[in-house]
Amino acid sequence: MDELDFTFDDTELDVPFRTAGAETVDRVTVRRRALHVLEAEQLVDMLDYVESARAEGEQYSRSAARTAAQAAAHDLSLALGVAPGTVVARLAMARRVRGRLPAVWKAFLGGSVSQHHVGIVDVQLQRLTEPDSPAVLDERIARYAADHTVPQTRRWLSRQVERLEADAARERHRRARADRHVRLSPAGDGMAWLSALVPEVDGHAALQRLDTEARGMSADPRTHDQRCADLFTGLLLGSPDPEAESAGSDRGGVSTVIGITVPVTSLMGLSDAPGELADHSASVPADQQTCAGEARQPGRGERQRAADRARGTSAARVAPARRHPPRPVRAGEDPYRPVVPRRHDELPDLRRPRLT
Repeated sequence: MDELDFTFDDTELDVPFRTAGAETVDRVTVRRRALHVLEAEQLVDMLDYVESARAEGEQYSRSAARTAAQAAAHDLSLALGVAPGTVVARLAMARRVRGRLPAVWKAFLGGSVSQHHVGIVDVQLQRLTEPDSPAVLDERIARYAADHTVPQTRRWLSRQVERLEADAARERHRRARADRHVRLSPAGDGMAWLSALVPEVDGHAALQRLDTEARGMSADPRTHDQRCADLFTGLLLGSPDPEAESAGSDRGGVSTVIGITVPVTSLMGLSDAPGELADHSASVPADQQTCAGEARQPGRGERQRAADRARGTSAARVAPARRHPPRPVRAGEDPYRPVVPRRHDELPDLRRPRLT
């Protein structure tokens, strides 16, 4: 087969076509800057609104000023359709950049940089430890961010921070390491994201181990990513490979209790309606409800589980969707009756009953 020639000669283009394309790009550029200006003006209005509410509350007390500022943030969250925490974070970001990086803030007001640029600049700004460092980087950040994308600006600014305060690298690492944590975020369809903020060396070492172990299972029909994910959960749960067939032995060495609200039709095998976690954060498919329950049964082998499935029964045990174990109900007592006073001068006892 002859090699295809995809050489394109732009001289064959008609001049009016190229002119029309250039005008379109110019319009996109102008609108982009206009959107940046609108973002900046909106942040300025938000700051003025909260500060005026705070000043009005300070006429009475500090507590009133704080309450007024919180109420103003809630008003803005309703107007923007975002969570109040998002509004508070944007306001804090705007205050820091406006106060410590005036050149960047001026570029933001003029439309040269976007709110995304300002956000990543604020993140890098908080890494600085010396009070004079922001002033050194201010003008350089404004010029660089105006001509580069957000990822490029993030990488460039990270290098500048490390070069400017090379002696403070140990202190920055100590502060960043103090924020290490693990987060679980529902991904839908019975899946979830499990992420961890750990030291960079440990993260690379952990990923390299998963990669090495997964590459050693070349005969496995699963993809490389699937093997890595299964090994990841298997190592945490105490089983080398949670997806491998267990010859009559239980998977995992960790006992986990997860509260799931399951429709009675699913428990009876009449439907495949999904269940729901106790905190309503995600749904659980019907097949995972049974598997999760079976995995929590100590001492049950594969034959016993297969017999349960053949009989149409499930060994799933659903934990109660409450934080504390229920206390025994005394004779003549209605556990669902609300505690209300019988007389106008009698106060209800709202204390939690002691467990017996």
